[in-house]
Formats: sequence, C-alpha cells, structure tokens
Amino acid sequence: MTTRRVVVAIVVIATTALAVSGVALAARGGGRPAPPAPVALTLSGAVDGLFPGASTVLPVNVGNPYRFAVRVTSLEVVVGDASAACRATVLELGPAPPGAVLPRRGSAVIDVPIAMRADAPNECQGAVFPVDYTATAERDR
Repeated sequence: MTTRRVVVAIVVIATTALAVSGVALAARGGGRPAPPAPVALTLSGAVDGLFPGASTVLPVNVGNPYRFAVRVTSLEVVVGDASAACRATVLELGPAPPGAVLPRRGSAVIDVPIAMRADAPNECQGAVFPVDYTATAERDR
C-alpha cells in the first residue's frame, strides 16, 4: 500500500493590523489633550506539514505595542484559496480560544485548530494559502 503525503504551507501574506477597543479614552476637560489614536496589534502565523486527513494547530503570534496588558476578546482566521484547483474549503479551522492576555509590549501565541480534509485534491501539494486575521482586544484590568 502506497501512502501519499501532501505538504501544505499556510503563510501570512501580510501582517494584519487590528483595532484595540477600550483603549482610546476621551479627554476629561481641563485642557488635557486627547490621548493618541490606538496603535495596532500585530498578527502573524504559519503552519506546514498538513496533508489529507491531518490536523494540527496554527500558532498565531499576537504582538502588543502598548505600555499595558491587553486581553484578546476575539480572533478570527480566514483562509483564502491557494488556487482555483485548491480551494480553502479543503481546510477546516476550529475556534480560537478567547481570553489570551498579552503582556505590556509583549506577545502571546494563540493556537487555532486546523485540519486538511482527507479528500483534498493533488493540486494542493505544496500549496500556499493566503491568511487574513481579524481580532479585538481590550485593556486588561
């Protein structure tokens, strides 16, 4: 019996920025200037070694540029088609666990479950899928 392995790489095409909610606070009168606009967190991730029927995690690195800790309240990962013959539907993503706390000016990894369907076509061998991230966070109290 011959076993065929399809190796797939998921690579971030670009680091995606996200807005942090609850960070920009209104100035309280007294001539105080408004706080600066929120700075974006950074998101990146990659996984390889997927093949039909395999499952693993997509480690998403989330960076926090703030001088205070933030809590990630949601993280959504959307995978695009690698090609017309290798559609994103061959991949199944699980939900990202909520509540990761990013230390001030630090980062954390959030593991998102990912699997490749057993019936993935041969055209997916060596495929690279574009990935978009959307997340929200708030100041950790």
